[in-house]
Parts: sequence; C-alpha cells; structure tokens
Amino acid sequence: MTASPHDPGRRGIGGGSELLRNGYALVLNVGLTSGLGVAFWVLAAREYSVGDVGRGSAMVSALITLSTLGQLNLTSGLLRFLPRAGNQGARLIARSYVAAALACIVLASGFLLVAPQVSSRLSFLPDSPVMVTAFCGAVVVWSVFALEDAAMTGLRRSVWVPVENGVYGVLKLLLLLLFEEWAPGVGVFAAWVLAAALVLPPVNVAIFRRWLPAHAVAVGGKEFLPGARYLGRYLSMDYLGSACFLVSTSALPLVVVSQLGAEANGYFYVAWTVSSSLDLVSTSLSQSLLVEASHAPERLAEHLRSLLPRLAALLTAAVVLVLLAARLLLSLYGGGYADAAATVVRLLTLAVLPRAVLVVSIAVARVQRRVGKVLAIQASAAAIVLVSAVLLASPLGIAGVALAWLIGQSLLAAVLLPSLVRHLRQGSGPDRPPAVAVEPTLPGTHPTV
Repeated sequence: MTASPHDPGRRGIGGGSELLRNGYALVLNVGLTSGLGVAFWVLAAREYSVGDVGRGSAMVSALITLSTLGQLNLTSGLLRFLPRAGNQGARLIARSYVAAALACIVLASGFLLVAPQVSSRLSFLPDSPVMVTAFCGAVVVWSVFALEDAAMTGLRRSVWVPVENGVYGVLKLLLLLLFEEWAPGVGVFAAWVLAAALVLPPVNVAIFRRWLPAHAVAVGGKEFLPGARYLGRYLSMDYLGSACFLVSTSALPLVVVSQLGAEANGYFYVAWTVSSSLDLVSTSLSQSLLVEASHAPERLAEHLRSLLPRLAALLTAAVVLVLLAARLLLSLYGGGYADAAATVVRLLTLAVLPRAVLVVSIAVARVQRRVGKVLAIQASAAAIVLVSAVLLASPLGIAGVALAWLIGQSLLAAVLLPSLVRHLRQGSGPDRPPAVAVEPTLPGTHPTV
C-alpha cells in the first residue's frame, strides 16, 4: 500500500522519516533565525550604545518571558493534540490565540506596575498609558507569533517555519536601521516586535484557509481530542512546569540587569543569545519527536533511536566549534564584548549537551502524558539555577550566572539520563492516558482510549 502524504511512516527527504523531515526543517529554522539573530545583535551593538542595547535586550527578555507565561503552555498543547484534532483543529488554535492574548495583557500590565518598584534599574520600562498599551500589545503579538509556529509544526507544515522566520529576521534588520534614526532609545525593542506584527496576517491566512482543511482530511477517522476536563488538567500542570522552567531561561537576563545593571546585561545577553541558539537544535528535534509520537505513541522508542544519534552529533560539533571560536565570534559585536563575555559564552555552551537530555526527557514525558514528571523536571531546574545565580552573581559577575546555568543543567541531566536510556532500550507501550482521560470528551470528538 502506498503511504499517504501524512502517513507517520512515510519516508521523507533523503530517505528519512517524517520525524527527520520536519525535525531538519526546524533545525534549519534554528540556523537561519540564529544567523539573522546574530546579525541583529551585531548591528545593534555597532549602531546603538551599550546602554541602549542593555535596555533593549532587557525589554526583549521581558517580552519573551511574559509572552511565554501568557501562552499558558498552549504551544505544548498544540504540538501534543493538534496532530490528531481533525476538524476540531481550527477551534483549538483560535481558542489558544484568544486565551493567550487575554493572559498576556494581564501579565504585562502587572509586570509594568510591579517591576520598577522591585529595582530602580528597571525604571526605564514604559509608564505612560500609551506606552503601557503598546507594550501589552507587543506581548500579545509575540505570543501569537510563537503559537502559530507551534500550529504549523503540529500540522506537519514545519517546512514553512524557516520561511516565516527568515522573512521576520530580514524585516527586523531593516527596521533596526530605520529606528536608529527615528527612535534609538526604543529601536531595538520596536524593531523586534513590529517585524513579527507584519508577518502574522499572511501566515494565519495559510493556517486557517489551507493547511487546517487539508490536515483534517488527512487525519480522517483517526481524529480525536481529549475531553475538556482532561485537556485543562494536562495544560495546567504542564503550564506550572513551564512557568518554573522559564525562571531558569528567559528570566536570567532580568536577574542580571536587576543585580548587575544594564551594561552588564548588554554583555551577558549577547553570550546568552549565542548559547540559546544551540539549545534550539534540541528543542526543534524534540518538537518533531512530540508531534510524530503523538500520531503513533507505540513508535516512541523507534523515533528515539532515530533521533538521538543525530542530535548528539549535531550538538557536539556545534559545541566544539563555539568553544574554539568564542572570542572570534564575540569580536563581531565590537567594543569589549570578546573580553567581557568569552568565558560566559563557553560556560553557557558547555551546558548545551546536558540541556538536551532535559529537553528530550520532557518531550518523552509529554508523549506519555506524564505531566507530573514534566513539572518535577522544570521546577527542579528553576530552583537550582535561580538559587545558584543569586549566590554567584555578586562574587563572579555575569560568569557566575553562566556557571549557575551549567550547574543546574548538568545535575538534572545526570539524574534523567538513565531513564532516557531505558526508554531507548525497552520501547514504549500503547498510549494509555491517566484515568481522567476517559471522561466525556468535547462535543464532536472521539475518546482518546
């Protein structure tokens, strides 16, 4: 029998599976966005003052942190449940957008009210009604921008993700140059957000008018969506875990700027951007793993055996390259970035390999709907990294914050690796959700068991 275009077992590019085809598309997206991201921060470092870069990067970090919290972890929900949602897919995406937008407005408003009271170094944040409204709108834009990527991945249209983000990256560079003349004080942040706002409409037209109807036809009789109560419990538990984990990722630059100042964060954020780009390789391939294993959970071990050797090879090569070329890479940014941030880049880069163990372990737990394990991993990471960063920031500066990140990832990887190896060797059983999953499902959907 000939495999259909959306058959999980279909052979993809170069004889690979859907897992690798979509995974490599997401890795390509990482390479493209990372390159354009480096170009963005190099241009910002050369054309704007260190203070403007520090304040702009702090606002971008706040934007990403608030947006990620406001997304209510619906990106994970879309990746896990959209692949087999069928005719319910449009409703699932639309409701995700609305819920995330409302949450982002509440969180952004609260942040702007509280943050300047916590640290006087955050007094540059918007405080006028117009600027507060603009900032809240920016957080909503970034949230939808992230959710539409998850929607495309869940619909197995990952090949379009690098196209979308490539256009975004080019627009962001052009706007950065324009705002240098118009409003250098907010140019970094404004370019970052406005480019995303310009990309949103055409992508969502493609999602709702073309890809969702085609995907519903492809899913056919295999359509299902969990009941509302189970879906709510899954997302709420997963959200708590992601909120904890966020403290040890996007919030770290905020820790730096509040304790060490905007200029120190200008150096730290450049190093953080480099290492975060490498982390996105494991995140991208794990997203593909989550989508494909959601189609056929019984093939989880097979997918792991296909994925892990390639992931290890890609990350090892990238880590070695960055370790050797750290100073050369930072010299592109000009000024004293190479002297101030070379050690930071190396420490953060060393953490990429243990971090991959965490990311893959979380994807496996989500496939198996073990959200309690997801919460435990993410909460532990947040606690270790945050406590270590606070303790090490004062005596060691930004290198201490980077060391805290390395310590947290390495300790948790040592705990999780044996379990991941067992999954690899033993395989996985059928998709057996917890008892709550057999409760009545949403109207028009099929039971999950």
